[in-house]
Amino acid sequence: MSGPNGLAQEERDRRDLYELVTNQRGRREQFERFGVMPDGVTQEEDRPRFSRLEKGLRESDRAVRRLFAAPNGSGCVQSNETLPFAPLSDALAQAPTEPEWLWDGYLSPESLVLLASKPKVGKSTFLFGLFAALEHGTSFLGRATRRTGALLLSEERAGTLAEKARRFQLGDRVHLLMRHQAREHQWGEVAQQAIGYCHENELGLLVVDTFDKWTGLRSDAENNAGAVLEALEPLQQVASAGIGVLISAHQRKADGKHGDAVRGSNALAGGVDVITELERPPAGVEPTVRVLRSVSRYDSTPEELAAELEDHAYAACGDLDSLRAKARTEQVRHALEEIGEATVEEITERLDDVSKDTVRRSLGQLVDAGEAQRRGVGRKNDPYRWTRSFDCTHTDPLAAANNSNGAVPAQEALPDA
Repeated sequence: MSGPNGLAQEERDRRDLYELVTNQRGRREQFERFGVMPDGVTQEEDRPRFSRLEKGLRESDRAVRRLFAAPNGSGCVQSNETLPFAPLSDALAQAPTEPEWLWDGYLSPESLVLLASKPKVGKSTFLFGLFAALEHGTSFLGRATRRTGALLLSEERAGTLAEKARRFQLGDRVHLLMRHQAREHQWGEVAQQAIGYCHENELGLLVVDTFDKWTGLRSDAENNAGAVLEALEPLQQVASAGIGVLISAHQRKADGKHGDAVRGSNALAGGVDVITELERPPAGVEPTVRVLRSVSRYDSTPEELAAELEDHAYAACGDLDSLRAKARTEQVRHALEEIGEATVEEITERLDDVSKDTVRRSLGQLVDAGEAQRRGVGRKNDPYRWTRSFDCTHTDPLAAANNSNGAVPAQEALPDA
């Protein structure tokens, strides 16, 4: 290549290649993930130049590998250090049977937990409920917690965060870094600084809300397994430093099988220890209820847990089967009040998608609770008929039938983290 224009092009390519090789200001990440060259020109805008830089980057990488290749041609740097191979029983002799839980069954030091939901389901409100429980070492959704502090990396606006902090009456055990405060820093640097800050302030949990915004994953990069694993690596280093990590992410718009509904590459779900999805309840259950479904490496993680926000705390309200049964009994109760006196068939006709057997069970629970009375002998000319009883002392038919309202009993707090 000759002439002034050719020399100018070579000089620009050398300058750009230097910035890519040294990854100045994250130039290489932008180049490889998004096709953006150091001066901001995209691949589509100047494909010949992009191809030259791509070729130069490959040649540079090969040169570095050759420089550090072992003499035997293995391509690996040889070391005199012997790796600690050992029998499985010896290697795991000191491993605890259960982690030292921060939140029983879900969060522990050195673990990565993924919390995913669709937008506006209440994920950040759920997180603040967890913060309040960890701050005081009180149970959360009926599961014990260990008193510790948390560092929240948030993309949310200050106003909405302040409202939640007041709602849950948070003190000074929860610390915060806003996304706009770290825009000039690479994601890896943010995670490294977070390790030091958590250790300095005795914070046992790091929460990243949300993963794609803090790591800089955009559009197709979120579906790229390599890019996701690279973004996840700094958080694995945080966990290795003895800090629990909770990653907030979104679910896909389309419904997916439980554990597979997280948006983006499956590499994110595969790289964590616990996947927890916060979802709205199915039809027939109170709309204020939220369902927590989990897939975990730990046996003690519940597969399903239902919760409801009451005042300034989330309360466990049993499993979905008990909630559905309670909702159906309420339907039968209301139908009986409207009709006045009725047979099973008459009540069933009044309700949608409720079988006769379900109506019979619900009526039995109402009778046991003293909220309904039955007369008749159950024959063709004298069928059983039910009517409401208003002098009852019980208010919850399922509580009378099962001696429990389905709520998970509170547990003692774990020792401080």
